[in-house]
Amino acid sequence: GTGTGTGTGGGTGSEMGVGAPFGVAVDLSGMFSAFVTPSAAPAGRSAIHLRFPSGPLPPLAVAVVGWLSPWSRASAGAGSADFLFAIGGAGLCTLPRLTPWLDLSVCVLGEAGGAFVVGQSMLVPSERERVVFFFEASATLRAHVYDALTAHLGLSLAVPFRTEPWLASGAAYWRPDPIGLFAFLGVGFDVGFGG
Repeated sequence: GTGTGTGTGGGTGSEMGVGAPFGVAVDLSGMFSAFVTPSAAPAGRSAIHLRFPSGPLPPLAVAVVGWLSPWSRASAGAGSADFLFAIGGAGLCTLPRLTPWLDLSVCVLGEAGGAFVVGQSMLVPSERERVVFFFEASATLRAHVYDALTAHLGLSLAVPFRTEPWLASGAAYWRPDPIGLFAFLGVGFDVGFGG
């Protein structure tokens, strides 16, 4: 059956390793990315955590994530280029419980996907798309609001494996930074079972 635990303030939160050794948490987030996109960019992010027991250690989870940034602009002189990023990946998380209603999710992830570009104002990119790879380390606070409903706030550091410049007419118009930042906020649900 579904495991639930009592939260503070009269609410209840689904169990995270307390009486529910297995579980699934789903997060839906709005996200901003910086430094690994040409400009600070809005994005949508989703994550699924499949939780399993780990003996005396905090619960562990396999995480599957994906994010989509539909628009980020690189400017070069009188021209510009608009980028779209579509990224997915997987990794491993540890999920210590801080209080009866608050958890910390710390994850390491490998990600891959595509960066797609459209030139504007006479800028003609040499590449229209590129396969990109990231290593991401994230920390997420997840509050159990009521029953299975959760709210979360997270930060990630992202390291791109490819940082060669993007070119137009033989000249570089944007180069990814060696490390980027993601900030995300959203809601989700967490259901435990097997307790």
